[in-house]
Amino acid sequence: MNMTTKLLLWLILVILLGWLWFGPWYCCWQQWLCPDCVKAGTEEQTGALEGNRDEALAMHAPIEFLWNAAEAQTYEGWDSLKNSIVAGLADNKVLEITGLYWEGEEAPDTFATMGFARAAAVRALLADAIPVGQMELKSQRQDGAVDKEKPLQAFSYRWKEVVAEAEQAPAEPAVEQISTERVLFRFATNSANPKNVDEDIKAYLDKVAERVKKTGEKVILIGHTDNVGSDKLNQRLGRKRAETVRRMLRNRGVPSAQIEVQSMGSKDPVASNSTEAGRAENRRVELKIEKK
Repeated sequence: MNMTTKLLLWLILVILLGWLWFGPWYCCWQQWLCPDCVKAGTEEQTGALEGNRDEALAMHAPIEFLWNAAEAQTYEGWDSLKNSIVAGLADNKVLEITGLYWEGEEAPDTFATMGFARAAAVRALLADAIPVGQMELKSQRQDGAVDKEKPLQAFSYRWKEVVAEAEQAPAEPAVEQISTERVLFRFATNSANPKNVDEDIKAYLDKVAERVKKTGEKVILIGHTDNVGSDKLNQRLGRKRAETVRRMLRNRGVPSAQIEVQSMGSKDPVASNSTEAGRAENRRVELKIEKK
């Protein structure tokens, strides 16, 4: 047997031994010769997976919603948040749950807006601890762009005291400021004049007029109504309400080019139209300042 043949046989033997060791039987050899090594490696991989899972959970809020979806997704921290909400329960209080939504989200069947649908989803999660009769649903449209690929934190809540029927309920404020760029004016039934047109409304419009005349910012006025009457009538009434506020701004020197008037009629309620209190909240003009 010459040298070349011997080298070839040794090479074949090395390849065969390598295949036997590192091939399909490698796990078996490792388990037989060093079981502790296998166990340590498995525990390390399991620990890494659990760490990644914990890190992923930590990135979520206790309760979230997906774009254009009403189903609530709960994560770590929801039980704690739920307990803190339930802690406010009292016989003389009602939990006001406000569902938030953005333009472009379609309302599911039986709901006026996606906001009401999300509020109802939160109510369902709390129904085992809070009587349904002590929870009130609200809806609020959000301004600005939103990342449709990311989960949304789309609800807020507050406990409010119930006014006994025998007591005189305090009048709803004529002006409700949501932010420095967004405010609501409330209107009386079938009226195109702001409810309680007093010094509060005048003082607010004075500030708005002074600001936008200096900055050139645009004012958007959106008229809203309750659901009493036809859609055509409510569309017209909502516009009249917005035009009333426009006249008040024009009287303060704001150029017409800086004021835009719109009407949503009864299509964007913030409260249920099944009660007079809810209908009163829906009769409003929303004033928004559009930053440059």
